[in-house]
Amino acid sequence: MTKFQIVTNSASQSERFDTFDPVAAFAARGFQHIGTQNATHLRKELQGQPQFAGLTGPMWGGTDPDGTPVIRYEDWESYKVLSS
Repeated sequence: MTKFQIVTNSASQSERFDTFDPVAAFAARGFQHIGTQNATHLRKELQGQPQFAGLTGPMWGGTDPDGTPVIRYEDWESYKVLSS
């Protein structure tokens, strides 16, 4: 199962969770599904992942200690903080 991470509040808050249904899991957290990442130049793990209003991503978040892939999303303020 893939793990997902949402970073918010100018990178001061992070939540990591497992789910088989990321669209429902993100909707429960207030994020609207707006499409699917189809860019073929991205890592295989990112291709086909959902995209959400108000969040950048999907981005590669590495792997957990058990080797499970982590797909990361950030709100725009967190993206600015972490990318500068």
